[in-house]
Amino acid sequence: MVIELKSNSAIAHIDTKGAELVSLQDVFGVEYMWQKDAKYWNRSSPVLFPVVGNLRNNKTIIEGKEYEIPKHGFCRDAEFKVMFQSETKVILNYSYNEETLAVYPYKFSLSLTYSLDGGQLEIGYTVLNLGETDMDYCLGAHPAFNVPLTENETFEDYCLEFNKEEPVGYAVYDCEKLEINPAHRVDLLKGNKKIMLKNNYFDDDAIIFDEVQSDSVKLYSIKSGRGVEVHFKDFEAIAFWTPTKLNAPFLCIEPWNGMAVRSDEDNQYTSKKGIQHLKVNEQHNFKLTIIPM
Repeated sequence: MVIELKSNSAIAHIDTKGAELVSLQDVFGVEYMWQKDAKYWNRSSPVLFPVVGNLRNNKTIIEGKEYEIPKHGFCRDAEFKVMFQSETKVILNYSYNEETLAVYPYKFSLSLTYSLDGGQLEIGYTVLNLGETDMDYCLGAHPAFNVPLTENETFEDYCLEFNKEEPVGYAVYDCEKLEINPAHRVDLLKGNKKIMLKNNYFDDDAIIFDEVQSDSVKLYSIKSGRGVEVHFKDFEAIAFWTPTKLNAPFLCIEPWNGMAVRSDEDNQYTSKKGIQHLKVNEQHNFKLTIIPM
């Protein structure tokens, strides 16, 4: 079921399957979200839980037992329940069940709250530990934005601009070993805050700023100035992705708490960089804000 939120400045559509943002339009009808073309990628903004990226052989060890969890977790394909709905806000929830316990042993509740305030969209994430033991998890966002936004532009007319200097280059994903290599880094910024997009930057999959200093980033056209600004202060890392060597007309901006397996990690779930920890009955709240420009 697709739910519409509407303000005086924007319209958003959220699918209860995966609690996925599938559309964000301004008052002029400009669509900012990627529209799920299977030729390139048949998603638009999946939620990543309880893993971000891939595990080593899709397996991990939790409290001495091996579990197999698919890449990016299982919530992106789950049907969320509508807990609250108004014209500008919806709260969606997915909680543990027998199927999730078979691959991830914790009793969790994951809620996403979408709120339209004028032209900006705020996405809140609440993770609650409903179990009898402490709980570990990873959480990530994966919104895909149309690039370009207009017909007279190209992908390479767009840039990424951080709000702070980023002295540490991005970590390279090893496509052969299917892991992040934190010892292999590339500095595209070179003392600047801006990266002009090029398709070949993504020939090795995502570019991953695992030591990010910024808490917001802009994606916009140098010709028109149109694009989006994404605020991600509650997330420890950020990645950018478009399908490898397909010249796809979109870019994903991915704030992460947790990430794919790294070459310097073992297979213990608790060893994952950025993993989050919840005590019994404790909850964590995270916020992501998307502002069309």
